[in-house]
Amino acid sequence: MKGGEIILSQEILKTEPDEIVYASKFKNIILDEDSLAVLDKFETTIYEIKLDQLNL
Repeated sequence: MKGGEIILSQEILKTEPDEIVYASKFKNIILDEDSLAVLDKFETTIYEIKLDQLNL
């Protein structure tokens, strides 16, 4: 959400409801010049989207 406004309504990670599994799959969010990436604990990109595709 950005200022109370949803900017992405899409599933980007699906795991069993287990915080231990979730913690290793979703570690960091990186904002580049033109994209947003979600990284796992090994710094592998598990999701990436161009900023112009978001509702900004």
